[in-house]
Amino acid sequence: MAIGMASFTFNDATVKFVAEHMNMGQVMLVRGSIATILIIALAWHNGMLIPSARPCIE
Repeated sequence: MAIGMASFTFNDATVKFVAEHMNMGQVMLVRGSIATILIIALAWHNGMLIPSARPCIE
């Protein structure tokens, strides 16, 4: 939980710092891209991206 709180704080501080130098749309694009990469990496690590032999919907 402490890591989650630290990541939110780091994200907020980074966005506030970068927003001074970039357009807000660009900040949101970069932030969303990084979040997507992290979520895909986490799903891959947990084995959620490997297709199963049995389909979910039968």
